[in-house]
Amino acid sequence: MKKLIVIFSLSLLMFSCGKDVQEVEISIPCTDVIYLKAGDENFRVCNVKDLDGVADGTKIQIVYKEIDECKGESIGVCDSTVLLPEFKSWVKVQYQI
Repeated sequence: MKKLIVIFSLSLLMFSCGKDVQEVEISIPCTDVIYLKAGDENFRVCNVKDLDGVADGTKIQIVYKEIDECKGESIGVCDSTVLLPEFKSWVKVQYQI
C-alpha cells in the first residue's frame, strides 16, 4: 500500500509541475564529468554531485533542465587521453526517480 501511495504521489508531483521525465543512460568518462544519453543526444551535467553514487552505464528516470552555461559548480576535468563526446547543451538535474 505504501508503495502505491509513493508512486501516486510522485506521479501527481510530476504532472502538476509540468516536467517531463526522461529515461537516460549515465556516461561517466572521468571524475566529476557526467553525461546523460537521451535517445541520440548527449547532455553534460552541471550539478554532478546530485548524481553521486550512480554508476556509469546505469539507466535512470530523471527530470533535467537545459541551461546555457554551467556556473558556480565544480566542473570536472579529464586528462588529454580521454575523448569527450559532443553534447547538445549543459543540463541541471532537477530530480531523479
